[in-house]
Amino acid sequence: MKIYESIKAFQKPRKAIVAMGTFDGVHLGHRQLLRQLCKVAQEIGGEAILVTFWPPPRLVLAHTQPVPTQLLTTFDEKAAMLAQLGVDHLLRIQFTQAFSQLSAQDFVQQVLIAQIGMKRLVVGYDHRFGKGRAGNIALLQEAGLHYGFTVIEVLPVMIENVTVSSTKIRQLLLAGDVEKAQAYLGQPYEINGSMLQQDPSCKSSLNTHLVSTNSHKLIPADGLYIVQVVHQDVVEEGMLHVARKYDAPTMELTVPNCPNATLHTPSLCIRFKKDLSQS
Repeated sequence: MKIYESIKAFQKPRKAIVAMGTFDGVHLGHRQLLRQLCKVAQEIGGEAILVTFWPPPRLVLAHTQPVPTQLLTTFDEKAAMLAQLGVDHLLRIQFTQAFSQLSAQDFVQQVLIAQIGMKRLVVGYDHRFGKGRAGNIALLQEAGLHYGFTVIEVLPVMIENVTVSSTKIRQLLLAGDVEKAQAYLGQPYEINGSMLQQDPSCKSSLNTHLVSTNSHKLIPADGLYIVQVVHQDVVEEGMLHVARKYDAPTMELTVPNCPNATLHTPSLCIRFKKDLSQS
């Protein structure tokens, strides 16, 4: 998968099959849409292009929201997942306050048509875009008639009569329900981070470390979790204690069966498996 840091670096393919959005979490609903994107591209000999925005609009427009913005995936985490799902091109458009004022009609004409050369657009049933989120499927279908592209609508994924969405997954994680969040994501919720130090307050012989991660990354509810720890291609079982003090979360990782020296690595991935405090 090729990653483009700006629209200026992108070169139009002969047949551009496009999906667009934030795709936070790359959950089951996103994966259904991406399968359709890649299928259409393969059927007509085109290339699957995902247009995303960074920073995410939620961060740029955070001053208008009553609660802090928390993300399910960083850009690097998202890009790694998209590459595994068969996307050919990932185009990252810088989202700014000025860009947020671009109307839906202008975004279609100036970006999707003029700069990408879109022939097909695969879009979620409730997708909104453009200034004031005024753009929707009806607007896209009308624009398709004018510019000569086809709009393919993808319906939601439902689990127990609940629509899978990034918002629902955030709610589950903030309630500590990492197992149901995993069902919606299609894989365990992950945090990629680094170890700060060995916890000096820990008196046991267990290997216990404080962990840091991206400041915008969502940290599940306070509790004690069974986790998998991936470091240097090694997978270990461990426990993660999450506690908030003055709204700042602290993560304390214990890996009983891993020698202290082995865990000294600049980066690691923590996969949440179960909340023991809910057992």
